[in-house]
Amino acid sequence: PMNGVLGMTEMLLATALTEAQRNYTTLVKRSGEHLLVIINDILDFSKIEAGKLAIEYINFNLWDLLDDIHNVYTPQAAGKGIGFDFDIANDIPVAICGDPNRLRQIMANLLGNAIKFTEQGRILARVRVAGEDTQSVMLRFEVHDTGIGISREARTRLFEAFSQADDSTTRRYGGTGLGLAISKQLVELMGGAIGVDNAPKQGSIFWFTVSFDKRRVDPDAPGHRQSGLEGLRVLVIDEQEKSREDLAQQLQAWRAGADSAASAAAGYERLLSAARAGRPYDAAVLDMELTHTSGLALAASIKADAGARATHLVLVSPERLAADPVQRRAAGVAYQLVKPARAADLYACLAACAARLYGAAAPAPAFVPAPAVGRRRDEGRGRGGG
Repeated sequence: PMNGVLGMTEMLLATALTEAQRNYTTLVKRSGEHLLVIINDILDFSKIEAGKLAIEYINFNLWDLLDDIHNVYTPQAAGKGIGFDFDIANDIPVAICGDPNRLRQIMANLLGNAIKFTEQGRILARVRVAGEDTQSVMLRFEVHDTGIGISREARTRLFEAFSQADDSTTRRYGGTGLGLAISKQLVELMGGAIGVDNAPKQGSIFWFTVSFDKRRVDPDAPGHRQSGLEGLRVLVIDEQEKSREDLAQQLQAWRAGADSAASAAAGYERLLSAARAGRPYDAAVLDMELTHTSGLALAASIKADAGARATHLVLVSPERLAADPVQRRAAGVAYQLVKPARAADLYACLAACAARLYGAAAPAPAFVPAPAVGRRRDEGRGRGGG
């Protein structure tokens, strides 16, 4: 019923309304959304208490999920004038097996709280590998904020049902006090733990660990390779040293072979030398903004060489310099990404290159016409549950 109410308010907002009518309808919609969250919290908690909530085990792309979360909460943080960054370690696996919806729910509770209780400063979400073996990987997720902080006494009851730091929290911020209790139960069902620490200067650090199975691949399947990019030889051509290093680290984390060149001339010569030696690069990632030339012009030169033209080319450019499909095809560019490129999109492009070379199944990436989500790397609440 609530979804029906919200759907009708959406339709009503799409009609011609007076300013007062639009304000009233918007208030109804927001109140309905808040009520739906409360209803879902109570239903989830009831299922958990009755032992009826099951954790799913399905294959999913973790990087895509994290990018989706970043896209959802960046506007919310910006609306309050606070920063929001994601810091994802390079060795985080792309493909894992677990429950993506419950992981999303836990992150939503922690990030929603962080935004709710932070009036100024920034929020940082971190993901790290806490441990792994041949079958599984334990990931640690952290949400750092510069909010109001939590007293030692309040922390002891924070993950209890219907608990908030104090009565004023409920009056000021609302919520059922169930979000963190549900998150705790979900984390434990997924083989992990959850907690909160005070940040060194201000605010809090909520963290949790969750165990995931590594995605299994049939070793007898046609075109099977141990990793989607394992053994793929990639050359990065970029004049910015930091960009070259970041890309090389990411490629190595994906088990691809990564070399780099600091100029168009050096990159071109390296590609030709590899081709003449009978070991051409499988793919090359070209920066659009190069001195004395462009990534697009460099791509055309590479494709004009009989030995090097077998190398698949990925062009990375700012939106204002993005080449149209006709230009890309003419220059021999296989895929184009817009800066700052999502790791998931780069992986998809290179996996498609690997699929062409080795016949393995891979996602088919699309041209990315709009700015992709950036991600910070290697950086260093009188709360209720939602």
